[in-house]
Amino acid sequence: MLIEWFKKAGFSLVDKFALNNHTNHKELNRYFNTNNYYVVSLVSSNILPRGGGPNLPNHWVVWTSLLRSGKNAVDLNTKLTDIVHLAVFSWGENNWPIQPNLPLNKFMFYHLINSCFTTKPLLL
Repeated sequence: MLIEWFKKAGFSLVDKFALNNHTNHKELNRYFNTNNYYVVSLVSSNILPRGGGPNLPNHWVVWTSLLRSGKNAVDLNTKLTDIVHLAVFSWGENNWPIQPNLPLNKFMFYHLINSCFTTKPLLL
């Protein structure tokens, strides 16, 4: 349903990720760093400071920053216990931070499905 909405708004689906792992987080960061590409994630609203309720995939967000641990992008060397940082567009606000002091393993618990879209025409 969300993919169709983005397509009607002029976007093209580039990639989908259903697994939470270091390789996919590295790829999502790569897409985030590419001009005219957008990373959209289905998360539990519990990942956000204003969120709450059951831990269900119930909220779509758009990344407005890299997924980082400290000053570095999350990569294959990031430990599951390392604290991660991410800002997202959510509830009409840009650069909304996820919960503070959130380790990667807990981020993975709240962060469920990702889609990457672009406004560039795709060559097939």
